[in-house]
Amino acid sequence: MCGSDIAAIIGVSKSVVTRFLRTEGLQAPRDLVHKWKGEKIAGRTSADKKEDMYLRRNYLKLPVKTLAANLNRSHTFVSTRLRQLSLEIPPEIILQRKIDSRIKPGTVPPNKGKRMSKSQYKKRVATMFKRGNIPPNTKVRDGIIVTRMDSKGHPYKYIRVSIGKWVQYHRYRWEMFRGEIPPGHCLWFKDGNSLNCKLENLEVITRAENMRRNSIARFPPELQSAIHQLSKLNKKISSWEQKTK
Repeated sequence: MCGSDIAAIIGVSKSVVTRFLRTEGLQAPRDLVHKWKGEKIAGRTSADKKEDMYLRRNYLKLPVKTLAANLNRSHTFVSTRLRQLSLEIPPEIILQRKIDSRIKPGTVPPNKGKRMSKSQYKKRVATMFKRGNIPPNTKVRDGIIVTRMDSKGHPYKYIRVSIGKWVQYHRYRWEMFRGEIPPGHCLWFKDGNSLNCKLENLEVITRAENMRRNSIARFPPELQSAIHQLSKLNKKISSWEQKTK
């Protein structure tokens, strides 16, 4: 039973019943709640028999907005009336309608090549982006240093060299005082701290050496063997878990 019916039987207000149900963690299924609401307002509608018949015949063929436009009704009216009539649109039809309503690749915008009318321009000119305007979140000057995280969660310092142009601070310092980094090489932080951009903490190494230092090859042979065995064990465990599901 819905909350209002329970309240009427035991002689209390609906809010008392609602508060009790919420306190006790008692909640009716969503589809049952919709059914109760539909039953309560089923008789209170301005829809006539012709409109109901039209909805029954076309609710699976046409989107709700189209149904509303054809009936000269609001979107809310049609959605509510469908619920009252227990007419539920299947999820796969809803998904297909969303896909069909998307703009397809190659579609030419209807306003392409058309100039804005004077009345439209007058309404929008105050909020238009002017040439030379700088966004409010733009850093105020060159040389500002910020810390950002890369895709793997490692922090690095960046310096602004011009509006909209940022470079890694350790590369910037190296190239300023030591010259350009040769092709196929990169900078390495000696102490492992990517925020320590002092020149004495930086060294130029080849990308092959960088890969070796970041791979399993940097560990002693006995530790490499243990890592390989652990990897094989994890694969077997994962394979077993998938088979037992």
